[in-house]
Amino acid sequence: MSDDLQRTFKITTDVKQTAIILKEILTIIKAIAFTMAIVIFLTNGKSTPNTFAEYRLESLYAFICVITAIVRFFHGNISYITRTYDVPDYEALARKYNLKLGIDFFFIFTQGVIFSALALYQSNAFEFYSLFALLFLIDSIWFFIQIIFSRKTYLDFETKRHQEHMVAQVNWMVANFITAMIMTVLIMHRPKEQMTTYIPLFFAIIMVNTILDYLLNRRLYFPIGITKAKRASVFIAARFTSAFEGGKFDQDLKGKIDAIHEIIMSLGLNLYSAHQIEKFGEELDNSDKFVKRDIAQISSSDIIVALLEEKLSTGVCVELGWASFMGKKIIIIVPDEFDLHKIPMVRGLVNLTYCDVIRYKDLGSLRNNLRLTLQAFVPKMTQNA
Repeated sequence: MSDDLQRTFKITTDVKQTAIILKEILTIIKAIAFTMAIVIFLTNGKSTPNTFAEYRLESLYAFICVITAIVRFFHGNISYITRTYDVPDYEALARKYNLKLGIDFFFIFTQGVIFSALALYQSNAFEFYSLFALLFLIDSIWFFIQIIFSRKTYLDFETKRHQEHMVAQVNWMVANFITAMIMTVLIMHRPKEQMTTYIPLFFAIIMVNTILDYLLNRRLYFPIGITKAKRASVFIAARFTSAFEGGKFDQDLKGKIDAIHEIIMSLGLNLYSAHQIEKFGEELDNSDKFVKRDIAQISSSDIIVALLEEKLSTGVCVELGWASFMGKKIIIIVPDEFDLHKIPMVRGLVNLTYCDVIRYKDLGSLRNNLRLTLQAFVPKMTQNA
């Protein structure tokens, strides 16, 4: 393996390992704060549990606030880390993580300290709600920094997905900043000795912030509830640019690609096809657009179906290279008389990933062989979704 390829694998592996480490750190920090909050609520700092008569409504308000905040921030932070670090290989290579990792670790650790302090100060209204205002402010600053950082380093391969994540970050940031400002004004307006009169109002503000956050970003928090079951996705790689003869797409090739589309859609699979998107050349995209789109779609696909002919396509070969690097299952379709030995790089794909070869005599055999091969994968994919 070349030095460049080794470096590529190391970068993508390190990035995904970073996601695992950050999640473990976050889980430990939040678990400690969660445990402390329960112990303080039940004992009020004593060596023995409280009697029923010792529980006050104010302490219940504080306990509910800190527990719901720990759960929500843990939920949101885990989602953020997953989106940021547990990403496809092509995105991992494009992003700069050294500074980003340091920033994320600093804010995760700072939040952990604040949550631990919140657990300890449940019975002190001034300190408790001041810390809450500080938590919301710090969290909004964190996401403000990440939004600026993201605009400089994210590659916009999947525009819709990235836009949804960006909107969620903005919603989270704005809601927390406004909440922090409201609580700060209220804290400064009322003397420390009279803070207990504002406790129900602080409780209501924090609960409204929580409910608003889940309402605005429910698709981010609960993606499983939105998508019932994952359908396997298939990417089609076939000649395109070189298929134009006299300004018209090769009709024989179009018939084969249409047959492949037909089989994939009849099995209820998601179809990614540049030929379908660009209507076989009627609506051509420029290279800046379709290269990014193809990489993103290959990354999201479960199977790559490549149609090879005697007239080879450099684009198809490049797409096969991307797919094999990402470890995708590959199905190569070739005519009966096609000699694969003249393409050693394609024959060598079996050493990198699963690669099956389908041969055909006519459109009927192409349809039948492709259907049987895809049906062998679909039940497994649906079961593991």
